[in-house]
Amino acid sequence: MYFVQLSMDLIERDMVFFEDLVSDEDDDEELFIFVHRKPYTIRPRPNFFYIYDDNEFVIRFRLRKQTVEWIHALIEDDIKPKTNR
Repeated sequence: MYFVQLSMDLIERDMVFFEDLVSDEDDDEELFIFVHRKPYTIRPRPNFFYIYDDNEFVIRFRLRKQTVEWIHALIEDDIKPKTNR
């Protein structure tokens, strides 16, 4: 409960601050709002064909590896990326 109340207090404080910034119409200066985001990271994609054995693969995906390979061969041209990026 304390965490929720603390979060709401922070949101209300930020909203009041934002309203104060916007309501200053006397200034002809531009208003910039900077958002701090965490850096963009690309994680390596796991290859489940090598990670799981046949039984684990069926438990995880409810399909056999051979079935997935067959479906991939059918739709491979449709799902290929348009660029080589």
